[in-house]
Amino acid sequence: MGDPYPLDGIVLRPETIELDFGITLRQPKTEDLEKEMPAYVPMAPNFLLPNPSAYLTIEFLGRAAREVQIKVERAITT
Repeated sequence: MGDPYPLDGIVLRPETIELDFGITLRQPKTEDLEKEMPAYVPMAPNFLLPNPSAYLTIEFLGRAAREVQIKVERAITT
């Protein structure tokens, strides 16, 4: 499974929406927003840390780079 891509400005009511086969949009989970930081680093203000409002995941098997581009374009259009 690939890493989800963080998005900002999209608010979902359901936890997950499958836009197309293998293209999923979901709400952030607690573990998405938790970041490990060394104890000696002063805490940064929250506005400096990204807090995405949704995550996009695209999963599929393909043979050519063009197939990836088509899937990404389809997700963006949707």
